Amino acid sequence: MDEKGWEGLSSGAEKVENIERAAAAERMMAKQRVDAARARMKDEAEKQKARRQGGSATVNGSAGSSGFSGNGANGGNGGNGANGGNGANGGNQPEPRKQKKGKKRGDGLGGWIAAVVSLGAITLVLSAVVTVGAIRMGRDNASVAGGYRGTVYEFIHIVEEIDDDLDVLRISESPSKQAELLTNVLVQTRMAEMGLEKLPYDSHSDEKTMKFFNGISKFCEDGLEKLSRGEPLGEWEKKQIERLYTVGHKVRGTLDELASCCADKDITGMMRGKKSCITEALQEIESELSEFPELAEKHPRGKDGKGENGLLPKLPNSEIPMPMPQQKGMKDRAGVTSQKAEELCKYYFSSYGVEEIVYGGESLGKGLKAYNFTMQTDKGVEIFAEISQKDGALIYFDYYEECTQHTHDIQTAKNMAQAFLEKLGYENMIPVRVDESGTNADFTFAYQMDGCTYYTDEIIVKVCEERGVVSGLDASRYLKNHRGRYALSANITMQEARDNLSDRVTVEASETVLFEYKGREVLAYEFFCSFDGKLYFIYVDAMDGRELFIVDAKSDASLAF
Repeated sequence: MDEKGWEGLSSGAEKVENIERAAAAERMMAKQRVDAARARMKDEAEKQKARRQGGSATVNGSAGSSGFSGNGANGGNGGNGANGGNGANGGNQPEPRKQKKGKKRGDGLGGWIAAVVSLGAITLVLSAVVTVGAIRMGRDNASVAGGYRGTVYEFIHIVEEIDDDLDVLRISESPSKQAELLTNVLVQTRMAEMGLEKLPYDSHSDEKTMKFFNGISKFCEDGLEKLSRGEPLGEWEKKQIERLYTVGHKVRGTLDELASCCADKDITGMMRGKKSCITEALQEIESELSEFPELAEKHPRGKDGKGENGLLPKLPNSEIPMPMPQQKGMKDRAGVTSQKAEELCKYYFSSYGVEEIVYGGESLGKGLKAYNFTMQTDKGVEIFAEISQKDGALIYFDYYEECTQHTHDIQTAKNMAQAFLEKLGYENMIPVRVDESGTNADFTFAYQMDGCTYYTDEIIVKVCEERGVVSGLDASRYLKNHRGRYALSANITMQEARDNLSDRVTVEASETVLFEYKGREVLAYEFFCSFDGKLYFIYVDAMDGRELFIVDAKSDASLAF
C-alpha cells in the first residue's frame, strides 16, 4: 500500500478513536448529570425534613454546574461544581460528594411534656379505678350491714312472739288452744335458730342459746304429740312451760334493751369481729342461760300409763238466729232523700256553728250507700260527713282541726262521746274500750241488751281533749251488723265455764258477749282475769265450754272500760 493509503487508514483510525472518546465523554457527562440531580433531590429532602422538625440545617457546598474534563488527550481543567472534579489529570471520574453537615436538633420541651401528660393520665386512670373499687366495696359493706341489721331486729321480734305465746300458754286450759300455741312457738323457735345462724357470730359463743331454743322446740313437739293422742297437758308440762317462760322473758328483756341502743356502728363492729352492744347482749343471754337446767327428756305418766284425762267435750257452736226487723231508735227514716239528709246533717252538727253546707254527691263506702256533705264552721274549720241513704243515720264524720293540749280528762271526754251518741239516736251503747293518742281519745261503744254485750255492733267516737268536742265518728260496723235478735241462750252456765279456767288465774269480772269469730257470730263468756301481775281476757264458748282465745291486756288503759 502506498503512503496515501496508509495515511488514509491512519486518519480513519484516529477518527474512530475520537468518536469513541467523545461517546465515552458523553456517557460520563450523563452519569454526572444523574448524580447531580440525585444530590439536589436528597438535599431538598433533608431541608424539608429539617423544617418539619422545627430545626434548621445548613448544607455546605455549592450546587453549581458540574465540572467536566476538557476534550483532548490530557483533559482541560474542569469547572468547579457540586463534585469539584479537576481536569488536570484527565478527570474522567467525579470527585466523591462531600457529606453535608447539618446542625443536630436539640432536645426540646415536646418530649418532656408528652411524658408528663402520659404519666398524669395513667395516674388519673389508676385513681379512678381505686375510687370506683372503694365505692363498690362501701356499697357492698352497706348492703351486708343492712342485711345483718334486718336479721337482728327480726330475731328480737321472734323472741317477743315466743314470750307472748308462752305467757298465754301458762293459763290456757283448752287443748285446741294449747295445740295452736305450741305450734306457733315451735315455728318461731325454728326461725330464731335460723336467725342466729345468719349472724357473723362465733357458733361456740351462742351454744347455750341454740340449745335453749332446741329445748323449746323439743318440748313443743312432745306436747303436740301428747295432745294428738287425746291426752291433756299435765302438771309436769305446766311446770316446764312456766320455766321456759321465766327464762325466755329474761332473754326478751335483754333483747329489748339491745333494740333501743343498736346502731350502725354496732353492726359494723360485729361484722369485723369487734366488741359491740350486739355481742355483749348475746354474751349476756349466754350467761343467763348457763343457769337454766335442761328439760327432762321424759315425764311421768298417769297411773294408767295413758296420761291424765280431762278433755272438754267438743260440741258444735249453735247457729245464731237470723236478723229480725229494724231496731228501735231508727224508725221513720226509711229511704231518705238528699234534701232530708241535709236537714239531718244540720241537726247533727247544730252545736258546731256550721255556716255553709255543700252536697258532694253519693258514695258507696264500707258496703253502705251514703250522701256526702262538706261543711264550714264559723271558725273556718271543715267537716266532712256521710249520711245513710237507708235511714238517715250518721255513718262517718271527721272534724279537721288540730288538737294539741289536755284540757279535759278522760272521764269528761267519755261523757261527751256518750251524749253525742244519744243525740244521734243510738241507744243502749256502753263504752268498752278507749285508745288515747296524744290529745285525742278514741272510745269504742258496743250495743248491750238483756245482759249481753254485742261487740259486733260497735261505734268508734273520737273526742278532742283540748276543746271538749267530738271530732270524729265511725258507725259503719254498727249499721251493717245491728238488727233485732231473738233472745240468746247458752248451753252451759257462766259458772261452768268459769270452772274450766286455769286455777292459776283470778277472775276479776265476767260477762256474756257476742262477737264474730272465724266468719260467724259466737256467743261466749268473757272473763277478765289477773295472774302474776298481768291482766288477761279469756273467752270461753257458751255452747260447748271450749276456750276460744286469750287476750293479753298488758295492764293497758285502753281496756279500762
